[in-house]
Amino acid sequence: DELVRALQFYNEFIRVAPNDPRRYILNYMILRARNLGADGMISALEKYNSVEHRPKWAYELAQLYYQTEQDAKCISQCDETIAFFGEGMYVFKALSLKRMLTELTPEQEAAYQALLNIKEGNICI
Repeated sequence: DELVRALQFYNEFIRVAPNDPRRYILNYMILRARNLGADGMISALEKYNSVEHRPKWAYELAQLYYQTEQDAKCISQCDETIAFFGEGMYVFKALSLKRMLTELTPEQEAAYQALLNIKEGNICI
């Protein structure tokens, strides 16, 4: 079974590299694959996010907050993702997610519109 092998790999990874922050991502992926609920997944990504910043995982955390109706945390995580990374696919996703919950700041709205134009291929010169 692949989950059993994943757990074995995770345990070996923890033994060999106990301080590597990627252990939180592995934990998150195992929890998600086993459908063990959002609380554990949120905890794993919060721990990862506290030591390392990657746009994909920052956005995933915001999404989990949204799914668990933690709107204030979702908005805050979106703001952090937008401010920290500034551009790219996950910034666009964070802007879109925040936009579903509340108004964007004027700067964020401008960034959203610019990224939307790029995404749709409507680049104006």
